[in-house]
Amino acid sequence: MALLAPETTRAISAVKLEEIDNYDPIPAGTYNAKITKVEVKDTKAGTGKYLNVSLQITGPSYQGRMVFDIINVQNPSQTAVDIGIATMKKIAVAIGETTIQDTDQMIGADVEIKVKVKNDKEFGPKNVVKDYKPVGSSPTGSPTNKPTNRSVANGFSRSASTPPPPSETGNVTPPWVRA
Repeated sequence: MALLAPETTRAISAVKLEEIDNYDPIPAGTYNAKITKVEVKDTKAGTGKYLNVSLQITGPSYQGRMVFDIINVQNPSQTAVDIGIATMKKIAVAIGETTIQDTDQMIGADVEIKVKVKNDKEFGPKNVVKDYKPVGSSPTGSPTNKPTNRSVANGFSRSASTPPPPSETGNVTPPWVRA
């Protein structure tokens, strides 16, 4: 048996479970958020790839809460890819870029997101991100910083399986296209 330090037991006693176990969706609305993580994952069927984007709400309410977005970048369905590419373009514009060549460009960026609540058959109500804009572009958003243009290319690839020409990208292939 190992006894815990008194400060640890006091900290455990002070935590209210409703503060840490709240996985209920936040209400639909427009929020400022920071992109904290972007992971490239294989689709469940194994026939494509998607970006799993983690966003932490920074305001005007629900600070600290997390929402997630899934963006298709390779898929047998061209419609799914087109929607994913359009979403990536919205993110690029929101963070002051003309294109996204590497997921690291998104990490740490402040964006304004439009969140909806969707009823999932398996898990019940959940949040979905429906739009990305620069911070402060909506009346409810408050500007926290101006985006800077860090891009090196001037176009955005139409197909996730076809990267921009090497002349535009400096021969950099996005991680979701790499074999």
